[in-house]
Amino acid sequence: MRNRDNITHALYAYENLGMLWRNGDSGIHTEKYIGSLEDDTWEWWETASRAGMVHPVFTHELDKDPAIKYSISRSKFQNWVDNYESNNMSIVSFHEYSQISRNTYDATFENLRHTENSALFDAHTNGGIAHINVNINAGKDTKVYDNTSGKFLDYDIEPDNSITFWVENNHNYSIDLNSTEY
Repeated sequence: MRNRDNITHALYAYENLGMLWRNGDSGIHTEKYIGSLEDDTWEWWETASRAGMVHPVFTHELDKDPAIKYSISRSKFQNWVDNYESNNMSIVSFHEYSQISRNTYDATFENLRHTENSALFDAHTNGGIAHINVNINAGKDTKVYDNTSGKFLDYDIEPDNSITFWVENNHNYSIDLNSTEY
């Protein structure tokens, strides 16, 4: 709508078409006064991308130097991509970013079984991946295994020794706290 859209349009599009509004509170305005990825906002985006800050964003054109209004110059866009790559991060579509947030919020877990040294559970999401935290006392020998895909998973140990990792819809997971072998 060439920036003539408003919250009424956004609500209609979401409720009737399942669309997301890039300009709303779940979009680029999650942080006030930042705006889209463009030459006029580059000072903020350069710092944020160098630090690996995750934030939804859009731009219009990426291939002109200098950029047209509401766009970013090719050289600055390449720098933005390189900054995230140097932080070992992936750039994903706004839809995927939103799905991960919604799936993480809506994820449910069933068939939880646990002992002093292990946990087993089924994860259910809205279809995509979800980022979860399991409140256990993890150590260097902890193993997380996706029984459905047959793969060991990477995880982060948080300051309280709980672990955070990604789960998939309708997968079964095992956590073994003290095993060097699985």
